[in-house]
Amino acid sequence: MATGMPGDFRPGGASVPATKVEISVSCRNLLDKDVMSKSDPMCVMYTTQLGSTNFAEYERTEQIQNTLNPDFVHKFIVNYYFEELQKLKFELYDVDSPKQRLGAHDFLGRIECTLGEILGSPNQRLQKPLTNGFKAMSFAFIWRRIVLKLCVICIVWRQWFEANGNPENPFCAGIEGVMQAYQQSLRVVQLYGPTNFAPIINHVARFASAYQDGSNYFILLILTDGIISDMEHTKEAIVTASSLPMSIIIVGVGPAEFDAMEVLDADTQRLSSRGRYAERDIVQFVPFRDYLSGGTSVLLSQARLAKDVLAEVPDQVLLWMKKRGIKPKESPPEQRSTIGQAPQGSVRQPQTSADCRCVPSASSSKQSNSS
Repeated sequence: MATGMPGDFRPGGASVPATKVEISVSCRNLLDKDVMSKSDPMCVMYTTQLGSTNFAEYERTEQIQNTLNPDFVHKFIVNYYFEELQKLKFELYDVDSPKQRLGAHDFLGRIECTLGEILGSPNQRLQKPLTNGFKAMSFAFIWRRIVLKLCVICIVWRQWFEANGNPENPFCAGIEGVMQAYQQSLRVVQLYGPTNFAPIINHVARFASAYQDGSNYFILLILTDGIISDMEHTKEAIVTASSLPMSIIIVGVGPAEFDAMEVLDADTQRLSSRGRYAERDIVQFVPFRDYLSGGTSVLLSQARLAKDVLAEVPDQVLLWMKKRGIKPKESPPEQRSTIGQAPQGSVRQPQTSADCRCVPSASSSKQSNSS
């Protein structure tokens, strides 16, 4: 449930994208460090401050005696900031004395992850191997959102919406129609978190799956300023979409860390998810900050951006067509006879038109509706 106060909604702006979450920790098959009994485990959580890579102790769980499969009662309650990369580290110790100093206890293993990775896990549960170089152990997180207050305004959270405001006909005529719909949406939505890509990729994939004859090819453009919140779901969605007639262009805006986008781009290593590999590379990521003028002309920067954004699309289209054995259709005879000839009589500018589905989903948005 999303909550807020009446004065929070600011169309075209962004609010502090944060929520409070509770994390539970369980472990299985821990090392047995005690001779006459089993280990007495305790979990320690570490966090990093924004802009720092150094971990600092955040909290400890209780000690559970004589078990290798602890389900800790103590919950870690943290603020989740959607637009930040929040790194976490968990360490397990076998408590041997009442001393607070961790060096006085036997180290059992550690795991590092991000808070977004935990919250983006299927069924609100993430399981990862706990490592210490000696034995494979299992470490599981379960999380839930904490609702702190209710309010008189009903806030509806959606990961994607029809930018032209018409769910019955969510298409735009050409680029001018796209820009008009985008400007219109800024007046009625407020940028927020989390930044989930999977819903919109799956949505466009449903369109693409209906056109397997080569008559249509879909390009999804995502503008994002935040850390992706559903990485595993997004990887799975891209792997599935890689067999469909579609490409994905991601433009990162702002100073955020976009390491995850480079993984999705998969220029150096083929993207995989749950043991499945992408049929082809369909993602192109471009950080907008690399194209700010910086001494060069604005027009030149714009040209470089346009070139790099579309750089991989032609090969992606051709590869999909070749894999499906689809060859270009021959042009009508009257068109072939005029190719390369100068037009006679009055000169007319070529007319172009396109139907563009407007489904921006860089960050989720919230719309104000009276309850």
